[in-house]
Amino acid sequence: QTYIKDFPDKHINDYFSDGIGLEHIFFDATKLAGNDVSGKLFMAIANFKGSFISKLADSDKQQSMEELYKLINLVKEILPADPWNADFVILDTSPGFSKESLNCVAAADHLILMLRLVNADLGGTGEMLKTLHMALKPHTSLVLNQVPQAFVSDEVREYTHDLVKKHIIDPVGSDKIKIAGFITNDLDILDKEGEFAMYYLEGVKAQRPVHVINNPKGRLAKHIEKIARYLIKIGRAHV
Repeated sequence: QTYIKDFPDKHINDYFSDGIGLEHIFFDATKLAGNDVSGKLFMAIANFKGSFISKLADSDKQQSMEELYKLINLVKEILPADPWNADFVILDTSPGFSKESLNCVAAADHLILMLRLVNADLGGTGEMLKTLHMALKPHTSLVLNQVPQAFVSDEVREYTHDLVKKHIIDPVGSDKIKIAGFITNDLDILDKEGEFAMYYLEGVKAQRPVHVINNPKGRLAKHIEKIARYLIKIGRAHV
């Protein structure tokens, strides 16, 4: 298994709340991308302890605006410059309309949303994008997750695109929303995730597998590679 042994004791939240230096927050996670890579992958972890989340909820409007400006400066100015020289900055947020999620949307050049082909996800994603595109109008890529293999076959792929177009793209009325790709169900991955969950429930220390590294020729790895190539191409066009 490929994993990081030692995480830093500071979180990305500490940068915003206490001005902790980025060198104490970001860590080199390149090994998570495998051995055959030419670049670097740096990561920072958020603090999701209950006490910290309560503190975030109590922040006032002025503090929220200061955090947004600091985030935009981090994404647009600091990380693309020395010593980080980031080509891409990925902000992973919780779903929904939390303050932190909206700040990330406002700071990003490109919005990536994952959803399943079920009524709740299609309807909820459509309503959320209606609201976002009223003001921010971000370039948006949709990644369809847990799609039955039959839905991406040659005969049904067009129907799947039409389904997303009908429930999301047309109601929002934006030409900035595209489908980035599909991730189909993979029984092998479901089995391995089930094994990890059982270890977790039994209190056994286990490392969650990085499936695209452990099985680079598997179905998931092929889907992720296609989506990544698409996002890199379209991301560079919008910067």
